[in-house]
Amino acid sequence: MSAPKQDISLRGILSEARRIIKAKRNHFTILSLILVLPYSFLLLIYPTIFPFGSQPNSTLLLGIYCIVLLVFSLSSIGTVTYSAFHGYYNRPLDLIATLKSLSSSMIPLFSTTMVLQLIISLISFVVGILAVLFYTSYNEYFTLTMILLVLITFVYVTYIQLNFFVANVVVVVESKWGYAPLKRSAYLMKGAKMVGFKMIMLGVLNSLFVWSCFLKSWKADGDEFWVWMLFRMVVGSFWMTVVLKYYLVANVVLYIYCMKLHGELAMEIHAEEYVSLLIDDNGNKSVVDVVHV
Repeated sequence: MSAPKQDISLRGILSEARRIIKAKRNHFTILSLILVLPYSFLLLIYPTIFPFGSQPNSTLLLGIYCIVLLVFSLSSIGTVTYSAFHGYYNRPLDLIATLKSLSSSMIPLFSTTMVLQLIISLISFVVGILAVLFYTSYNEYFTLTMILLVLITFVYVTYIQLNFFVANVVVVVESKWGYAPLKRSAYLMKGAKMVGFKMIMLGVLNSLFVWSCFLKSWKADGDEFWVWMLFRMVVGSFWMTVVLKYYLVANVVLYIYCMKLHGELAMEIHAEEYVSLLIDDNGNKSVVDVVHV
């Protein structure tokens, strides 16, 4: 029989993520500096290169920017996920081997991202068609109908994001690609959507913090503008780097906890009652209990 369902707490996941990063501090620091930090910087510098409300001066420049941003994004996901999974089991981590792992995960991550974006785009297209139909048949219920349509779309897209929350981890760990990781993620996330939703909310709060820095610098003039822009670049990039690193590691921990929730972890490591999953450099152990019925 399968293992009984157990609660997965956000606090426990973040605590385990912190433990993994602390145990392999130097490794994750180097990855952050060479991959995650440039990605964070590129995200924050976008409004400076391409101000809102203005047309890009060069389509080529915008295309190059998007390609570089995508490469750093996928590289950050691939390397941090690879490191977090092996670090969870206290396996030795080598920087060169970690970077080489991108050769087998970069294209699958890209294909999975494209499939997910296609699904979201199809939903947006259907919503757009419905909006046009409601607009052409304008009546006294138009405003209410549009509000309901937006709310339903938001809920549905959020639900999809929750189902596919650990898809990137599946790509890296299980070597799946395309639609397969999305399907696998939807199965694993059964019973864990609430903690996934909480993690999304943490991401939203982080985005609001960075956005508030952007608004302040956008409204400033003269020397004050450059002071706030420098603040945004330095503090914002550092903040986003730390948050993204923890977020990616926490995704891996959630993936492993989901496997435990579905009884797969017990079969994989052949546990009897308790299995030591992580031993850091100081000899401290993180233990996950696996109960058999």
